[in-house]
Amino acid sequence: MIHVLYVDDEPDLLVLGKIFLEKPGAMTVGTATSARQALEMLEQYPYDAVVSDFQMPEMNGISFLKRIRAESGNLPFILFTGKGREEVVIDALNNGADFYLQKGGDPKTQFIELHHKIIQAVKQRESDEKILFFNRIYAILSGVNAAILRIPSRNELLREICSIIVEQGMFSKAWIGIIDTGKDLLLPVASCGYENTPLSPVRLSGGNNSSGER
Repeated sequence: MIHVLYVDDEPDLLVLGKIFLEKPGAMTVGTATSARQALEMLEQYPYDAVVSDFQMPEMNGISFLKRIRAESGNLPFILFTGKGREEVVIDALNNGADFYLQKGGDPKTQFIELHHKIIQAVKQRESDEKILFFNRIYAILSGVNAAILRIPSRNELLREICSIIVEQGMFSKAWIGIIDTGKDLLLPVASCGYENTPLSPVRLSGGNNSSGER
């Protein structure tokens, strides 16, 4: 299910759009009558895509788009507006809009097109994120292979591997443990990230660890 935030200062159009977009059953649509209200909603719920009008009071669609890109990264954004001026289209695309769709004509036809654009934008984002993830994994594997060839010390190598995972793989923390079968513990021997906070041994049986913490 795709969760969409639809923003327009015309309440009747929001009602109509919600009906048409939700009818095929692949989407749920939240609505907002201003960009400021939409920004508050985005802080409270992880929407998959945003559809926005251009001409709105206080903050227009382009200013709203700039805020989205600054605060929510690559969240799919579609400008859906009656404004057909070329400079609006160029401004929208230059600031990271995924699609620009002009209002007008048969409502059923235009909302079918909007429905298609939303799905296309969300799928493209998912595809881009998968590519970025696999690129991170490849960077880790390449870095680890190179480290194995140049670092003879086991402890130094393990620390370097953790550093590679955090710095090249862009993970927030990495640690490596060695199993102590006699004590049924996983003993941390190297870590990186989270300011290198110390790690406690983990009891493999599923009980409490040696420090009394989970």
